[in-house]
Amino acid sequence: MTTQELQEIVLRSTSELSDIRRQLTDLAAKEKRAETALRLLRTRLEERLAAFDRDRYKTTDERLQIEALAAEILIFQRLGYELGAAGSQFILGVSALLEGRNLSALEYFADFLKSAATNDANRANASYLAGMICYNRKDFTQALEFYESAFRHSPPGNPDWQSKIYVGELLHFLRRSEDQIRRVFVEAEETLASVEDTLPIRFQLATLYLKLGNCYVATFLDPKEPNVIVNNSTAIRYYKQARRICPAIPESLLPVVIDYSLAQALILANSIDTDLRETPQEILADVFKRLRKIVLTKREEIILAQSFFMLGTCAVYSPTVSKDAGEIYFEYARHQTLTVPSSVCFYSCITKELLSREQFIWQIDHYAGELEHQTRRNQTRRR
Repeated sequence: MTTQELQEIVLRSTSELSDIRRQLTDLAAKEKRAETALRLLRTRLEERLAAFDRDRYKTTDERLQIEALAAEILIFQRLGYELGAAGSQFILGVSALLEGRNLSALEYFADFLKSAATNDANRANASYLAGMICYNRKDFTQALEFYESAFRHSPPGNPDWQSKIYVGELLHFLRRSEDQIRRVFVEAEETLASVEDTLPIRFQLATLYLKLGNCYVATFLDPKEPNVIVNNSTAIRYYKQARRICPAIPESLLPVVIDYSLAQALILANSIDTDLRETPQEILADVFKRLRKIVLTKREEIILAQSFFMLGTCAVYSPTVSKDAGEIYFEYARHQTLTVPSSVCFYSCITKELLSREQFIWQIDHYAGELEHQTRRNQTRRR
């Protein structure tokens, strides 16, 4: 090998080493930037986990922040970086839930619950949200376990009575004994009635009385699973308690649902309640006016479908509600129902039970037909 060839090899090797050194320097700089970005992400994750509020996570600001955080977490995970925090699975679960990916959300929550510390404040939140997913899928046994876990892991000084109320409702759906059902509701009622009278406590008590009334109410159509503890007068008493204690907040669905349920029970009782200033039909007309404004603020497909169905049935049972408007809302309800995955169930304001999509559409079509029949009959009378 000549001297010139050796010099060329040395120069080439020097150039390659220089290039490798530059690449290593760039790589080290990138790793340092990645470490900085990862540290900042962990900080934001901890802050978001500490501030999580399951009553507010669907608001626009909270939703956008959670979805942005989840997107960053996924990027780092795909690049092979470990966040080293169980809470990342919780945030991914919440984001999936917000996007309607319920099964993915359930898997994320299950992974989080396996690895989260027993004193992690979001154990209760993950259990509650997982229970909600199972509830909407009519997996009552699994939902019951999650809600009981949410109550068990809630702070001792602030028990999660909302989950406990769902436990009572699920026991009714499972058609357990009246004693079992009442025991859960009464335990929650006695504690809630004994604490400081605040707005959240009033909402929880109103929800409790509504759901307890639903256990006893007679219904316009027979439920799929016969209810052996029907006692319409008891249901009316609980609905009236719910109505008295429920805060009158215009944008809240709860007061509207209570009034609708009370009107339904009174119609089936075929009586006028002297404690009320309105007839059941007048209550439904008022429900219609309030609910059609509230739905303008909602975006969840299930809630919209159920609310549109309720609006349509107001036209069936109240002569002062426009039949034309009722027909339109039944169409809205049917369309909205078909946008929801077939595995998701819907709560029927008529039979007070969870229905499959097909069963819910059957009720919509049944009442749409009933409304059409009423309209034709009224037209015949005018002639």
